[in-house]
Amino acid sequence: MKESKLIQYFILSHWLFFAGTTALDKLIPDVYPLWVGADFYTLFVKLFASLGIKDPIFATAALSAVSIVEVASFVCFLLALILLVKSKKKSAEHWFSRGILISLLLFSFFSIGDQVFGDRFTLAADTFYNGNDNSGGFVLDQMFFPNNFNSTWNSWSGWSMSTMYDTVTPAYGNQYSSMMMPLSTLPNSNDVVHQQCFISGGVTNEIRGPYLDGNDPSLFGLFVPPAPIALYLTNTTYAYRDMEQGSGFSKKFGGAGGNDPDYFRLLIHSISVQGDILDTDTVYLADFRFEDNSKDYILKEWKEAKISPCHKIGFELQSSDNGSFGMNTPAYFSLSLIQLRPASIATQNAIIRLKAFPNPAINKLNLQADEMIQEVKIQGLDGRVLTHIDNRVLSKKVEVSTTFLTSGIYFATVTTAKGTATKRFIKQ
Repeated sequence: MKESKLIQYFILSHWLFFAGTTALDKLIPDVYPLWVGADFYTLFVKLFASLGIKDPIFATAALSAVSIVEVASFVCFLLALILLVKSKKKSAEHWFSRGILISLLLFSFFSIGDQVFGDRFTLAADTFYNGNDNSGGFVLDQMFFPNNFNSTWNSWSGWSMSTMYDTVTPAYGNQYSSMMMPLSTLPNSNDVVHQQCFISGGVTNEIRGPYLDGNDPSLFGLFVPPAPIALYLTNTTYAYRDMEQGSGFSKKFGGAGGNDPDYFRLLIHSISVQGDILDTDTVYLADFRFEDNSKDYILKEWKEAKISPCHKIGFELQSSDNGSFGMNTPAYFSLSLIQLRPASIATQNAIIRLKAFPNPAINKLNLQADEMIQEVKIQGLDGRVLTHIDNRVLSKKVEVSTTFLTSGIYFATVTTAKGTATKRFIKQ
């Protein structure tokens, strides 16, 4: 077989493979990515929402139409390959040209869509985005955060983004501030921490995305899609100060004597594609139900939510303070999102294996690696190094005292000759 014909076979096979996997990317339920690794459904949601059309059926219909066009390009490349095998070169060129034309039109369409409606959200310090452009939500790292903005009342529900951290000012005017800044990015880690908080407004809310199922839909394991690995929650300043001080609409938690068994909790539902609740985690944003009043608290640090593989995450706020019109406590909470960057299999295999136990830790934490540990760092959620241990006597196991730490979430990082590894742990 001539070299030129081998090249033709290779080019046609490449385009046939690419067109096929791209079509499957849209046709497989829940929009699992195989090769391209992009969730175009969220782009359609944004596109139609910007036109004032918020019913998801339109995004589904558009995605179906694109899938049909992509199947058409696959058929064109398949016919071209069959005709080439039969030595009908001219006919093969015609079908190949049609397939290329369809593919280029699709590439152009999605490139423009990604630039206009893709992950382009960056906020300056001390500011917010509340959906006042009536876009219906925003897409960030393939996650769709719905938003509903009412231009008449200049109000919103769903999600907003914020870089405001005024922890003092009470009342509605400070609704976009969180009680704590986002978690810091860990060194030598693939973890990506968005440097803005996501403010939820409303008793119920949700996040949708194609990578919540926990499966690895990557083709032959060559590409790992960006998957959420942790959701952290805390109070907004508005809700925190309202529960702490009370207002004209809501009570001070604990009551005048501090004995009222008040609570403000968030239910985090892992929901299947059929709409069934697979699992529910409960995070208490405030809990005054203890017999010992000294244990009562209003959450002002980040607390991790436990989620199971699912289609979407639903959020539901509940409070002990309710009135004729529903919940009196401000229906707000703040979320910090951590995601994992795409990494090759080789990169994953190079990670140092590290065990941290007991976890939660009370007085001590044991760190055990598969390589000799040279040094240990303990960091807080704000990224500050709280202790640094130079392990002069090299060993694979190091014991670290945790008596100086207050209760909360911390990170232990060990350094070895082959690299570093980090583990999250809880101090009780």
